[in-house]
Amino acid sequence: MEIFIIVLVVIVILIFIFKSDAGKDPSKKTDAMLIKEHNLHIKLQNIALSSHDMDKHMRLVKQSEVLVKEMEKRGLININTQAKDEVDMNTQNEVDQFRKELEEAYDNGLETGRNHGKDQRICNELALTSTLYCQVRKNNNVSNEITQQLMIEHMPFNELKSEDAKRAIVEYEIWKIYPSYSDINIVKDVIQNFVAKGHMDVFENGNSAKYLAWYKLIK
Repeated sequence: MEIFIIVLVVIVILIFIFKSDAGKDPSKKTDAMLIKEHNLHIKLQNIALSSHDMDKHMRLVKQSEVLVKEMEKRGLININTQAKDEVDMNTQNEVDQFRKELEEAYDNGLETGRNHGKDQRICNELALTSTLYCQVRKNNNVSNEITQQLMIEHMPFNELKSEDAKRAIVEYEIWKIYPSYSDINIVKDVIQNFVAKGHMDVFENGNSAKYLAWYKLIK
């Protein structure tokens, strides 16, 4: 119910924006309007991702392409889709709480693996899956299929040492929901290293990977 209300509010705001002349033409919008609308789009896209509704996610990405191009033209957004904005204290508090939940989830997963006598790599993978489950659980989407998808999503983080994996996966999850509040360069380095080692071969030359949030960081 909570996630439904959030989505409904965001949709209403987007409809209001697009009803105006500026809404139809991004070039007529102020920097502040572009940034606000971009962040709303990102939230909708990542809610769809967290629900593993890939069709909806791709539609939203397509809809925001013109907006992103205008922001890139003005230097308001970089290749990592990390928009510039003023720090909002309410949002910062949300991010801080979310970060804490993510870190605890990683630690719990790591401890579970160790308690069952698993080796370090398996412990790290369990911790990564546990971290990604934080957002999935909020949408009540827990199933074997979702677990398999999450295990595929965290593949670039599997070979990292636990302290590095924890930091990177936490920043990755924050970036998916609050892109302006994450240290995305940490994640970008992990993804680029994963690609450089030739590991993208497992994704059929990258075709299936394009549905994963970190795919856009390869460019």
